[in-house]
Amino acid sequence: MEYPTSLNYTASKSVIKYKRYNVRTSTTNSGGSGSTLRFRLPNGLINLSSFTLCFDLTVSGLDDNQATIDALNAQKTALQAELATLTAQLAQLTPGQAAHTAKQAEITAKNAEITAKNTEITTAEQRRNYSNVKIPLGHKLIKEIRTFVNNQQVNAKCGDYDLFYTALYKVTVGDSYIKSKASEHGYEMISNDDVFGPINPTSVDEGDTSKSVSYSISDFLGIFRSGSESIIDTSLWGHVDLEFTINEKYCLAQYVKGTGSNANIEMKVSNVEGFVDKIVEISPMYNKLVNMMLESRKEPLMFCYQNFLSQINSNGKAARLQCRSQCIDAVVCFPLHPNYLNITATYNPTNRINPPRYEFNSDRLTDRFDTTTTKNCSLQMTINNERFPDVPINNALHIGEITRRGLFGGSVYSQSLMYNSLFQDVDDLLRENFVWFQSLCGGEEGYVNKLLTGYDTRGETIDIIVDHDCIVSGGSLFIGALTTSCLSLDPVSKRMTVIE
Repeated sequence: MEYPTSLNYTASKSVIKYKRYNVRTSTTNSGGSGSTLRFRLPNGLINLSSFTLCFDLTVSGLDDNQATIDALNAQKTALQAELATLTAQLAQLTPGQAAHTAKQAEITAKNAEITAKNTEITTAEQRRNYSNVKIPLGHKLIKEIRTFVNNQQVNAKCGDYDLFYTALYKVTVGDSYIKSKASEHGYEMISNDDVFGPINPTSVDEGDTSKSVSYSISDFLGIFRSGSESIIDTSLWGHVDLEFTINEKYCLAQYVKGTGSNANIEMKVSNVEGFVDKIVEISPMYNKLVNMMLESRKEPLMFCYQNFLSQINSNGKAARLQCRSQCIDAVVCFPLHPNYLNITATYNPTNRINPPRYEFNSDRLTDRFDTTTTKNCSLQMTINNERFPDVPINNALHIGEITRRGLFGGSVYSQSLMYNSLFQDVDDLLRENFVWFQSLCGGEEGYVNKLLTGYDTRGETIDIIVDHDCIVSGGSLFIGALTTSCLSLDPVSKRMTVIE
């Protein structure tokens, strides 16, 4: 939050104590796909960056082949009943006669059917036909986040939060980060295992029809990011409400083996609650200085924070996103699989780690005999007739370095999952992790240090146009913008506005 130098100095020298507060939902605390979970944060000095969303997830309807076994046993029972009828009929016939001989032949055939059915049952009881899922990264379970301050919605439109977050996750985290946040279950991003084992075992056990885990999810995009700590004073800005919409089951990595079925898979969250840090002790001088500032200050008080918006384009080779912002910090683009909206889409863990929704495939692969197979992708971004980069990106392999430098500069400490999949090389980037991060700010994002060095649209809504030839047939292109927005508070009228 922007304060005068004297107030910042006094606050920095104060003894500040935090307490973790439990936040209950103001709506339901459970639900399935499409459900909305709403929270109102406590009043006071709140550290938004500390907000943690907790819940239990249950995935049900997995196929353990029991339905097939039950059906085969029912068929066997019917065959045995037919055999009993034939045996009773045989007893009424005279041995040696043609009818008796024919009936014996029927009984022999029926016994052969029962023997064959027993073989089918024995095979089915090995339970090698089944369906399974990987427990997903927690942020994938969130379809949309909406944030409100003093009853005003302060976030831009992004109806596919899970896609945006997953793309940024792939290009900014490493194995150690994933393992350090085990309760977010990000392990599925680097393996075809989850906490319960591999997704494709040889067989499953009877009763393996559901999975249940607990989540603690933090590090959200949006107003949760402002400076080093996103601390907001609700006595100035008003109460803060958060809304989370639960995703569809296409966020699950689903696997079907043999004649197994994933048609009945469902997911539900329960025992939903949140936690947030609140400042419970600070120097009394803080409140005095705030009051003095409000009484004497004429300029608006500003609260800068991260914002984001997105658009998915499914037609042509020129995609666009409309955006209006005083500070566009970066644009993020990646291709989407044709089945990214298919709730029963499955994947093959022998050659993929990501399910179709999160498979960002450039439609390029390397060839040991031909270097042109990664070229002719023709990637270029245009904003108000200004092109990024100055000439189109011809080689898809260059995206990895452009993204790395856009995020980390020349740092030797850069990390990502772009090359972390089955091959552990550039083909992982091309087949599953093709994310283009184009930085537009001169250093850190505007919300970090309050220096708005990103692209300024000067109050106008402009088109961000991306020319491309790097999606698989039938696929789409996701375009997202990371921006810095500001809450502006008039100290005289106490009126708050949102500056995009």
